[in-house]
Order: sequence, then structure tokens, then C-alpha cells
Amino acid sequence: PTQTSQVSNTVCIADESQELASITGDTIDQLAAYGEIARLDMSLAPVLKCVLVTYFDVRCAQRALLNLAGRCEPFPAADHDFRTVF
Repeated sequence: PTQTSQVSNTVCIADESQELASITGDTIDQLAAYGEIARLDMSLAPVLKCVLVTYFDVRCAQRALLNLAGRCEPFPAADHDFRTVF
């Protein structure tokens, strides 16, 4: 197994100000700055004030974790998220 095989490519970003609560071009651009987005889940935004972002590449999720430290944490991948590590 590779070093990243057990790392999730999904992150949970706290959004207390709800700046990410709606999908806009700016929202996508802001989150895509870390890498190509596979899935963007805003369903938790109204209640828990957070969004889930799944990147195609786990290294992008790691980059988001580093750059958004304090408001971002790893999140388990959904059952339907599929990732192959070569």
C-alpha cells in the first residue's frame, strides 16, 4: 500500500459565516484552488455550518487541510466515492 492509501480525499470545511453556503463561481474557484473537485456536498451547511469537499486527488485534500487549518478537517469518504491509488 502507498502512503496515501488510507487517507481520505474528503474534507469538512467549517463555514460559520456561511460564505460557502451556496454554490457560486467564486465558491468553486475558492475550493478548486487546492485541486480538481470530484464532489461538493452543501447539504450540511444549513444545520451544521460546514461543507464537504471531495477532491479527485488525495494530495489536493491534504493541501486544503494545510491551507485551511483551523477550519478544515479530514472526513470519511462516502460509500459511493471511488478512488484508486496507483
